[in-house]
Amino acid sequence: MLDPSFSELLRTRLLVAALGESLASPWWRTHFLQSTGLSRLERIVPRTFRLAALEGATAAARRDHDALVAPHSYHLFRLPSAVEHRLRATAESAAAENAALLSVPATTDELLKELSPANAAAPTKDAPGPRRIANVNELFFSGVLPAISGAYAHAARTSVSGN
Repeated sequence: MLDPSFSELLRTRLLVAALGESLASPWWRTHFLQSTGLSRLERIVPRTFRLAALEGATAAARRDHDALVAPHSYHLFRLPSAVEHRLRATAESAAAENAALLSVPATTDELLKELSPANAAAPTKDAPGPRRIANVNELFFSGVLPAISGAYAHAARTSVSGN
């Protein structure tokens, strides 16, 4: 059985990782979660290709985020080891069950739609780059993951529109 909190966190990570690859000016230059990357991985590791794609994109996003934040800071792609272990277990369970949790929307618009909470306000800080939304102990508080999703969606829309 998948833990709903970790499933939501995993889904957020997957969507942001895929979004970062799919933008016209990508945030990280990988293609793991795009259709070509998924089809290549499926030929190599057919049972776990979605998990492998997520791990590859996460590693790239982690490296990118680490370069922008203070050393030893936590962010969507680097969390405490206990959380990372639970996320890994959730992803493995989802892969074994062939759960939709690891499916990737086909277009950037679909990614943005799923990442944008219906009632979320745009972030108040419009400067590009990292922002603090909550500390790691507040990660599963109500509204934190939607705020994180909304911030990434807003950043993507801003970078696409050039604002």
